Amino acid sequence: MDGWTNQGGFPILEVKREKNILHFTQKRFVTDAPSESSNKSGSWWIPLTFVGPKSDGIFNSSQPIWLPGDSKSTSNTKDIIANGQLDIGGLAETDWFVVNREMSVLMHINYDEKNWDLIIAQLKADHTKVPVMNRVQLILDANRFSRYKVLPFAKVLDLMSYIIKEDDILPWRATLMFIWTDLNTFMARTEKYEDFKIWARKLIGEKYIRLSSTKMDTANYGLKLLTVRLNMFAAVLGLPEQEAKLKAEFDAWKKSPETYLVNPDVGFSMFSVHIRNGNRADWENLYNQYPTSSIAVQNMILEGLGCAKDPQILNHYLEMVHFDNASKIELEDATEAFIAVIENPVGFKVAKDFLFNNTDKIYQLSDTSYVEYVEYVYMYVMTEPELKEVQDYVAKNSKYLKDSMTDLKTYEEEAKSNIQWHKDNYKEIVDYLSANVKQ
Repeated sequence: MDGWTNQGGFPILEVKREKNILHFTQKRFVTDAPSESSNKSGSWWIPLTFVGPKSDGIFNSSQPIWLPGDSKSTSNTKDIIANGQLDIGGLAETDWFVVNREMSVLMHINYDEKNWDLIIAQLKADHTKVPVMNRVQLILDANRFSRYKVLPFAKVLDLMSYIIKEDDILPWRATLMFIWTDLNTFMARTEKYEDFKIWARKLIGEKYIRLSSTKMDTANYGLKLLTVRLNMFAAVLGLPEQEAKLKAEFDAWKKSPETYLVNPDVGFSMFSVHIRNGNRADWENLYNQYPTSSIAVQNMILEGLGCAKDPQILNHYLEMVHFDNASKIELEDATEAFIAVIENPVGFKVAKDFLFNNTDKIYQLSDTSYVEYVEYVYMYVMTEPELKEVQDYVAKNSKYLKDSMTDLKTYEEEAKSNIQWHKDNYKEIVDYLSANVKQ
């Protein structure tokens, strides 16, 4: 246990296959310095279990085979791997395999390109042959490796395409976390965002339709959470079936907003889609409902009002909430309005310019909120010109930010990471979408 308790991080296990011989190497993965992981030494005694198309030998054993902490160990017993090599005789060249049955050991696992391709082919042909927790690990590992250029992004998107057939909750949660939290955020302000949304709608559409047409088991928390996330992401993507459902929900609420109970599985999505597809009059009508709504619905309306496509409406929203004494929305909720606008792909420039043009006024309203606004602008920076603009702004307004410079450096590094992500991955994603999205 010394390796697991006396050193930081955990292992990345690299598995390369040469005919029936597996070659294992390990290095240390550190989450706060992933780009340096390859330079970090580390060793663990790792218990290895295997899954493959065969049902005998090591694929049927309940006992692990140990990879020694010292990969050069010459121990030669049936339980311990010598010299980092293991003969897994019996597999054909076209047979897939995965290590770490049911994700039982905390580690990332990277395979050679051929085995990744064989695994992906098996997932597409019959994903149930791969245990559910191994499917989760494959999704999580592929995402992690793609982020740091260990695995081509196109291969990760290819792996994701199997999810259309998936019925288990956990692989879906891992997939949604990636395509919503990472991909959607990074693609949202690019010229290929519509292509991405077409691809993502195809990916989640059938699952959404199946869940929405099935009576919910309210005792199944995992399924409940998955349904909520699918509902919200389907709304972000503009899934037609979801938009029709949200319109019906909104129309029902509009008839009796004081008494209608908004479906919590839908959340603010029905307001956001209504505003996104509506005009200024629709925006004003929803805004006027704010004072008489319950606190829960008010929070949903706050977010929904920030989803307009018209930059002028978004700027009006920010101006009114912050500086209009007659505003129906209280000043204490101004931060939530700012966040709702900046998270809107149309709203980044609106929110940034609003902050830059009203610095003194915003600071006087709340120095805490002011710093938070600067942090959020950093979080959504995606290009080098945007970064330079924010850096210059921070330097110019250092009198307001001098006590927050350490925190702002962290957000500045996050912005640089966003920019690097685009440099590393954007073209590869666009090429994949061009080859796999039909207009």
